[in-house]
Amino acid sequence: MKLEILFPILILTAGFLYFIIPRIIMKYFTRPDIFIEVNPNEGLVRGRLMIRHLPNESVKYANSPEAENLYELNWKFNLIIRNNSENSAYNIKMYSTKPEVGKLLFAKSVNENKPLAAHEELLLPFEYKQEKVCKLKDIGTLDSKEPDFFKSYRILLDYKNSGKTRFNSVFEASTKAVSYKKISNRKIKKNWC
Repeated sequence: MKLEILFPILILTAGFLYFIIPRIIMKYFTRPDIFIEVNPNEGLVRGRLMIRHLPNESVKYANSPEAENLYELNWKFNLIIRNNSENSAYNIKMYSTKPEVGKLLFAKSVNENKPLAAHEELLLPFEYKQEKVCKLKDIGTLDSKEPDFFKSYRILLDYKNSGKTRFNSVFEASTKAVSYKKISNRKIKKNWC
């Protein structure tokens, strides 16, 4: 081939690659950096609300140190979902693990139809209620900053970028760390609620 023909073909190819490669990277590889954090709103709100005395034949009085009582504990937290990138996140879906005991109540949920723009954050207040049986002499062990179920509690966010590519953020409450590993839809439906 002659140089007069080859040179314009090389210039056109280089221009095409210069134009198309950034578009491919933006569509398939540029992810929104979604960070998740749980902060105490008021922490343990009602410390040790006694619901009832559990009768025992060996203990005559409810105020005896060996008496067992049923207590309700109520913690309040704020879940903060923050976009720490220049890319908007779309179709955000939130999944979490269910506590084995107690109730987890979110005041509001994530709106899937509203994108999370660059450097924006969502604030989702939630509370956790749990009933515990405890002896009166061990009542001080009930007060804690976080409930016991935080040792196994995880939150998963499933979202897309502007090119409709799926990404995930997983928050581990025990370590307060966020990991960005991809999880298949089948595993999400099987393991998350």
